[in-house]
Amino acid sequence: MALPITTPPAPASASSPLRVMIVDDAVVVRGLIARWLTDAGDIEVISTHRTGAEAVAAVERLKPDVIILDIEMPDMDGMTALPLLKSRHPDAVIIMASTLTTRNADISLRCLSLGAVDYIPKPSTNRDLTFSSDFRRELVDKIKTLGRRVRRGAPALRIATSEGHGGIVHKLQPAPVLSLRPMGRVKPNVLVIGASTGGPNAIVDLLKLCRPALHRMPILIAQHMPVMFTAMFAEHLRRQLSIDASEAVSGEAVEKGRVYIAPGGKHMRLERVLSGIRTVID
Repeated sequence: MALPITTPPAPASASSPLRVMIVDDAVVVRGLIARWLTDAGDIEVISTHRTGAEAVAAVERLKPDVIILDIEMPDMDGMTALPLLKSRHPDAVIIMASTLTTRNADISLRCLSLGAVDYIPKPSTNRDLTFSSDFRRELVDKIKTLGRRVRRGAPALRIATSEGHGGIVHKLQPAPVLSLRPMGRVKPNVLVIGASTGGPNAIVDLLKLCRPALHRMPILIAQHMPVMFTAMFAEHLRRQLSIDASEAVSGEAVEKGRVYIAPGGKHMRLERVLSGIRTVID
């Protein structure tokens, strides 16, 4: 059931609390998350909903800044509700939430291509959820980081395509708070990317821009993700970009044209051996 709203949403300012909608079929989860977010400060929980259908019916009227959207729900699941929510309120930041399974990891990453901005894995039981300080902290951090970014009018970098004398030209259109530095004169031998909140979508956009040069060097990625998600993220990159991407395995050779993703919960470093460069996972 939705929390009562007595007044229509006021125009949002950069300093006003972030307005959050929670969509989850478990009443315990809705209650816990609502209390955590209220206690965190600078966040207002404007409604909670049991199904995706309820959220879709209310989103245009309530206009939340951030929506926490569960994947598995009765009547209408999160993946079905996602594009409907985006069509009715395009400015909303949608964060997918799901228990940590291979299937849900795959669905969470697919949702990124449908309009979700990020995801967060939920503990598998209500008891684990209740005592999970890591989940609570990460959820609050994602809401504040992503919500404030949109409030400032600073969306992710976008790709602009134009016709030039040399054919199609792709350029970055950065957000107002960012500027691009000129490329150095030293030709790089490897591309290394580190990312956290909002990273999966940004990495896809970046690799699209770099596509003509991807075959010239190895690409090493450390994306803050839980175990199980990194292998799915590699599959996600393969599907979207048609590139050779995989979760890194300790001791494998680093080769041009391949994408190596550090496994969740592990460090990845490089080691020089007689045959060349290889990965070390520890």
